[in-house]
Amino acid sequence: MDLTWQQCQALVARCLYKFLLDGTLKAYGVIMEETVTSFQAQHYLIGCAFSLQTGIGYLIAPLASTFDRRVHPRIVASIGGFLAGLGFFGRAVLPSRNLWQLFACLSLSGVGFGLVNVITVISLKETFESAYPTAYSVTLLPSYIGIAVMPPLLEYLQREYGERIGMIVFGVLSWTLMLSGLFTPSGKTDSKDETEMTDIEILQTDQKGYDSTQGIQKQSQDADYGGLLNETTDIGDYTEKSKLLRNSATTKEGEANNIKMRESEKKGKLNKIIDAKRILKAWVLIVKNHPESLFLLFITILADYGFTSWSIFLVPYGEYLGLDSETAVWLSTLGGIAGLVGRFFCIFLFYIHRMKLPIGLLVPTLCVTSAYVISLFTNAFLALAVVSILSGFGLSVQACVVASWIHYCVCDDNFKTALYGFYVLAGMATLMGGIITGGIIDISGSYRVSFASLAILSFFQATAVLVWLFCPSVPSPEKEASSRKDKNTNCCSGNLLQ
Repeated sequence: MDLTWQQCQALVARCLYKFLLDGTLKAYGVIMEETVTSFQAQHYLIGCAFSLQTGIGYLIAPLASTFDRRVHPRIVASIGGFLAGLGFFGRAVLPSRNLWQLFACLSLSGVGFGLVNVITVISLKETFESAYPTAYSVTLLPSYIGIAVMPPLLEYLQREYGERIGMIVFGVLSWTLMLSGLFTPSGKTDSKDETEMTDIEILQTDQKGYDSTQGIQKQSQDADYGGLLNETTDIGDYTEKSKLLRNSATTKEGEANNIKMRESEKKGKLNKIIDAKRILKAWVLIVKNHPESLFLLFITILADYGFTSWSIFLVPYGEYLGLDSETAVWLSTLGGIAGLVGRFFCIFLFYIHRMKLPIGLLVPTLCVTSAYVISLFTNAFLALAVVSILSGFGLSVQACVVASWIHYCVCDDNFKTALYGFYVLAGMATLMGGIITGGIIDISGSYRVSFASLAILSFFQATAVLVWLFCPSVPSPEKEASSRKDKNTNCCSGNLLQ
């Protein structure tokens, strides 16, 4: 497949983002227990704090979309990269150990990552179009490279230099996301150029109308002045009356401008209300016209919840079972390597158009469920290594398929709207992954109980996939060429304008 320059830019920007986001999230497991102790907090609070970086990044998707429409994507991505790194530096330089500071810094990083997230995924969709699932799968490879590399890096930095140096290094690495602004293509500029030209033409037309009106007013005033000059030879009377006429014209013009300003303000407020109603209506129509998106939404929520819990609590789970920190961190590395294999697996199947739900979701979910069940009955490192490999592979394939499958469940006209809705709910699920799993640890006092709950959750996810498989219409890449064109022609786009 020959890549254009814009496609290469979109790939680089997205790869850099995924490497840092998931790598740093997984690295938080290395400092989980130390953070709980230093802040004298419970696991659910620290789990919530650590999940903020990813959760808020998803929750601000609608806000990021607004910036995308009004500001150049490269500027938005650069601002996002700066904020992401600033959050890490804040954690390094703040002297006190107040919990609100931890939440604030991680939220700041989350906002930055969220801005980069939306911009890069939209650029990827617009530049690759029908090849989006394959391209998206490629950009997920750095995600598990980060999962394999970042936790050992943080463990080494913390052991040799302290956590503060580790956060500074992570901040410097996150500031490289500003480079993603340079590598983010502006998308489909044709339509934007057409809009800009239309706006310019409107402004030119308005200016011409304004000039012509001024010309008519001026002619009328000149006529009045001429009449006054013919009627009287008194210069004082002429000057006084001409001032009155000019003041009258200026007053009328000011009143007209004020009326226009008030009408513009009312129109702006009305447009905001209409836009909000239109977005809500769009989501309703998407669910109505694409019922398969409900299954994908449910599976997405469970997948994001499970991935966050696995990322934050796997290494502490190994330490809880008796492994030292230097050995437990290898569970993350092994999971990252297995996840990398899972991503290559997805890329290959998407590329040859053989990806199906049983392969892409059912089998990986069963792998994850089996891994969690095995972890409940063993303390041996080799057995836990198998658990990490199975769960890493399964979660990797799940995440890749779930994110790519939106392209098949929703028409192109409403892809962005559906994406923002999915991101908001995924953000909530991500936050719940840190809060609920941490809360279970606090209540039960056992990591085993928390992973038992993850096993039950994964079983429910497999059940949902089974139900979806028996539905009359199950989307797949194989049906793309034959059905998607008609699906896009007779879909939600016309109804959204009503």
